[in-house]
Amino acid sequence: MPSQFGYRFNPKVLETTMGDVAIDVANLDAGDDRPVPDVLPKKPFDGALSRREELLGLAARLFAERGYQEVSLIDIGSAAGMAGPSLYHHFSSKIDVLVGVLRRAAEWIELDLHSALTTHDDPVRVLRQLVADHVDLALNHWDLFRVYQNESIQLPPDEHSWITGSHKAFMERWIQLTRTARPDYTETQARVRVFSALCIINDLAGSAHMRVHPAFRVRLEHTAFGCIGVTPDPARPKV
Repeated sequence: MPSQFGYRFNPKVLETTMGDVAIDVANLDAGDDRPVPDVLPKKPFDGALSRREELLGLAARLFAERGYQEVSLIDIGSAAGMAGPSLYHHFSSKIDVLVGVLRRAAEWIELDLHSALTTHDDPVRVLRQLVADHVDLALNHWDLFRVYQNESIQLPPDEHSWITGSHKAFMERWIQLTRTARPDYTETQARVRVFSALCIINDLAGSAHMRVHPAFRVRLEHTAFGCIGVTPDPARPKV
């Protein structure tokens, strides 16, 4: 539901636009269940590079599985096969670990945005890449994605402000691109549609059962395209 992003919409416009989104998604071509071509996964944390990278990756998994409050530095150290106090060589506190995880997620999203904007001139192509990259993060790195979605409230005020500001900036850029690709949308319509697309990715990617389905990636991408109102890449498989 777009209201989870904390934006106050005109109720009538929200109702009408959500109805339009539902119709667009319902009319998507179901296609077939062909598996998606293999995509080389990106690594948010590479434990081969440093002990700190390994610890951030393990912490992201534990925070996602148990919640930040239920994980201690000892738990993180144990997962890495090291004594809890040894973690202080890499992080000053558990909140410092969370800051490292969340900054990595936010910076990755910013890099994806930069890549899409510098690779394509056409706003439709930019949006296609943004959707594909966001789906990749949600499906292939669900632990990092889940922590990014759920745990920023734990941050101290300055870090929380940085993370929420980064998140708002990326959503506003999606809205701007959607309005450029679809000039028939009002600002509110574009906002509702972008929020709807992100909500669907956020919610459906959380299903472990669905994530293992061979065609789910393309289905999720195309559903997000239907929400935004842009056509999928004709070179990609149908949903």
